[in-house]
Amino acid sequence: SAYTLRGGTYYYGNYNFINYFTSWFGPTRVAVAKSASSPNFYLTFGTRKLLIPNMDIMTAWGLAGKTVSIVDQSYLDGLTDDGSLTTLAKKDNGSPTIYLMDGGLSFSIPSGQVCTDWGLACNDTSAVKTVSATVIESLNYRGDLPPMFSNGGAAYIPQGGKKRPILDPKTVNALGGFAKVLPIQSINAQQ
Repeated sequence: SAYTLRGGTYYYGNYNFINYFTSWFGPTRVAVAKSASSPNFYLTFGTRKLLIPNMDIMTAWGLAGKTVSIVDQSYLDGLTDDGSLTTLAKKDNGSPTIYLMDGGLSFSIPSGQVCTDWGLACNDTSAVKTVSATVIESLNYRGDLPPMFSNGGAAYIPQGGKKRPILDPKTVNALGGFAKVLPIQSINAQQ
């Protein structure tokens, strides 16, 4: 039977075609997908899927509020399972650059020292996911990860994997000013 809209049969062929096609074969572009029989949400792209483990990760990638494609479980089962999505990723085009995702924004991590200072697992392949370049490029790129961040109303300097509170505005000015203080989600402020 045809898909329905507002309780009645919707006879327009294009509407029915795209809904049947998507439910059988999955979305035609990068998407958040789930099956009706499972509570799990996945980031899908090409022939791959990554489990979105929680709302914090969904928000970090800017996926909260996006349309979720409901697909057959067999479609999801046929995708290569790349584990769980994290806030760290690199593009699938061979670039070594690692990005931190936060609030729908992406930031490149310019060096191993920045990874160490921020307490990020940049050398852990289970933490840094390889994701379609299209997915990463769909986020608003904000340049290199700045030297300071704020969370919960306080500003911090990440050093050696720990967050050091900034108590003096002179310190902020010496590091480039308040424009260089990145407000981040709690998931990225766990140092």
